[in-house]
Amino acid sequence: MKLRKVECKQFAGLRDKKVEFSDGLNVVYGKNEAGKSTIVEAISNTIFKDAKIGSRREKIRNLKIYFSPTQREITQRLI
Repeated sequence: MKLRKVECKQFAGLRDKKVEFSDGLNVVYGKNEAGKSTIVEAISNTIFKDAKIGSRREKIRNLKIYFSPTQREITQRLI
């Protein structure tokens, strides 16, 4: 999966934000309280958080199981 851009009308402290990503490694940087962590949280919630959309719930749950890192993978990345 490649994430090309994130557009956010309103999420937590973000208002009308658009962040575009290029191929390869992308680094999100900025001043304190600029919304860097909030952008990451918005992406994570969009991909992995259970949605309350009725019939789509099962499809989203399967997507979460398939793409969520395991605890072992997280530990290996931290080492």
